[in-house]
Amino acid sequence: MGDKKLIGFILPSLGSGGGVERVVVNLANQFAEKGYPVDIVLWSGNVDSPYSAEIDKSVNVISIRGPQRQYNLLFKGIAALCSIGKMVRYINRARPGVIFASTCELIAIMANELAKNRSKMAVIVHSDPSFSSVLIMQRGKILRLRFFRWLSKLLYPKADWVTGVSKGVAEGVARNGIVPENKIGFIYNPVVTRSLKEKSKEIPGHPWLAKKDCPVFIGVGRLSVEKNFALLLRAFKLVSDKLDSVLLIIGEGALLDDLKKLSAELGIESRVDFTGFLKNPFGAIAHADVFVLSSNVEGLPSVMIEAMACGCQIVSTNCPSGPAEILEGGKFGRLVPVDDETALSEAMLLAYSDPIDKNFLLEHAETFNAGAIGQQYITLAEGLMDGK
Repeated sequence: MGDKKLIGFILPSLGSGGGVERVVVNLANQFAEKGYPVDIVLWSGNVDSPYSAEIDKSVNVISIRGPQRQYNLLFKGIAALCSIGKMVRYINRARPGVIFASTCELIAIMANELAKNRSKMAVIVHSDPSFSSVLIMQRGKILRLRFFRWLSKLLYPKADWVTGVSKGVAEGVARNGIVPENKIGFIYNPVVTRSLKEKSKEIPGHPWLAKKDCPVFIGVGRLSVEKNFALLLRAFKLVSDKLDSVLLIIGEGALLDDLKKLSAELGIESRVDFTGFLKNPFGAIAHADVFVLSSNVEGLPSVMIEAMACGCQIVSTNCPSGPAEILEGGKFGRLVPVDDETALSEAMLLAYSDPIDKNFLLEHAETFNAGAIGQQYITLAEGLMDGK
């Protein structure tokens, strides 16, 4: 490894198999390939992950989870304090040159400030803070929002650098006003890997894809409010009235039962399949006809980039932020207004009947090549360690 300093990635868990977790794994692998020692530090979850097999063998995955008896706010607070203490000890012992914090940045910054051997701290922000605040308010957690706003104003300025995963997210951080603009930038997610390309060639086991006898639309993501799969179901109802087709929804989440109930109410339950988590979603995406993203809000939807790298046609809501950046305003896929089922259904039909050239999509997907993006993060880390 030479004299290269340790790089630490801190996040809650790798267990959910989500987009943030895949981004961290891809970044850790890129640093490892360049000869850096790398730790992935999990402050609330165990080390088991759907991505375990994809992590470079030289990368250390460390769990510092606190007590798991979290029945109420008091025990959750105790667990968080224990994790902060363990993280402080980790920083003092391991002395990372740079720490990248994803989705648990406040805890990471706090631990870094308490550590005797402070590391350079870079926060990776995956969604526009203003829209995240709206979602919290919609869930009725106003006191929680006020607390986190206060804590963010206190801790965020102590980070050495804040990078948004898209230009829109970076602009949202700047509008928030809690970080000086000269400490904010953006780097796209490292999405397109050799592994993705290889897995996209695998024949999927789902009967609708293994032996296609009608168009297949596909949606992938966490079954949560902000992903708005209810909109996709309503739009698909309009599509299926005009085109004999089916819809696959890949992912898990709290709204599964509600979405199944809605599909039954719409009379499309025989044409919709909720597959749950798939270890290899890329084979399914590559063999589908149209990928649809129906979200109300995003940061930089990696799954959309993955779909493009699989050569799949793309339809998306023009939600903040990311889709318009990825698709360059509609050049590489169809964009429609948020929460407009008629517009979404029309775009789905158009994407199927008048597809964009597949090679055109594959070429653009290389904008998000993990090697190129990883080098940008390496340059950032080296600059921070050099005091630039």
